Amino acid sequence: MDHQNQDIDALFDRLHAAFGSEDGSFLQRLRQEMVWDNEAFKDLVNDMRSICEFKTDEEYIERWLADGFWYVPHFVSTWITHPDFPKDRLAGTHALAKQLLEDLAHWFFTDDCPWEDPEGWIAMAVKDSATAAVPRPQPKELPADQEHAEVSSEA
Repeated sequence: MDHQNQDIDALFDRLHAAFGSEDGSFLQRLRQEMVWDNEAFKDLVNDMRSICEFKTDEEYIERWLADGFWYVPHFVSTWITHPDFPKDRLAGTHALAKQLLEDLAHWFFTDDCPWEDPEGWIAMAVKDSATAAVPRPQPKELPADQEHAEVSSEA
């Protein structure tokens, strides 16, 4: 087994543990301790980004991976709005983090990175609230011939 395969295997192992809410993971700490662990969050999103970059040539996606990318944005959104979740100085970061997770899921499922500068957007989204007021970077421009359908919020 070469070094690159070992790195990919380690990446999959880390993400599998994070998606499985293993002890010390971001999701485990968020759910059980109601703690926003910024370092664990950084690790999670950087691993998710690496998977998005890696899987571009993959024909099939493992179920646990798809489940994790779908579940994490919903889970985080639910817990950061929970009435018992501490409303602390990281509130601005939480909104950016929620958007970042949604954007990573979009990238994973569509194979289309929504940002011009993924590393810059991820770095900005994981900073503390002292710097979280930075405006969101512009998404990639789409070709002029690609139309967008507006989705109504009315049910």
